[in-house]
Amino acid sequence: MTSYSLPEEPNWNFGSGSHDAPAYSGSKRSDFPDMRKMEDKVPAGHYAVEADGTLKFYLVDKPTQGRWKGYTFIKVQASDEYWPVKAANSRYDVLSRIVAVGPENASKRYGKEIGQCGVCNRTLTDENSRRAGIGPICAGKMGW
Repeated sequence: MTSYSLPEEPNWNFGSGSHDAPAYSGSKRSDFPDMRKMEDKVPAGHYAVEADGTLKFYLVDKPTQGRWKGYTFIKVQASDEYWPVKAANSRYDVLSRIVAVGPENASKRYGKEIGQCGVCNRTLTDENSRRAGIGPICAGKMGW
């Protein structure tokens, strides 16, 4: 008869003081008091930003009517699928990255990389629009 032993419980202790915790350790919105300021700096649209040495694509959705009016939703794009970014620390990180490079630059980079307007997500068919990463109507609307 073979006996098996259970593995030890993992040690999830991050240290005795809050200074030992990861920089963005909170998972609730209330852990990030300036989250609203970050959300206000990033308009609705599509963005491409570097994260851990990898270019990632995001959708920032801000409904203007209905039940979710006034809320900000962030989704990460993987191929043609969008997956919600739910944890507050992850949402804050995405918004921080977009703000750091500038929403205009991140949106235009999305357009250049994907070939779709970073604001409305329509296909960019004009050569100048593809080079700019944004269509002329959205560029005028956004003031970019």
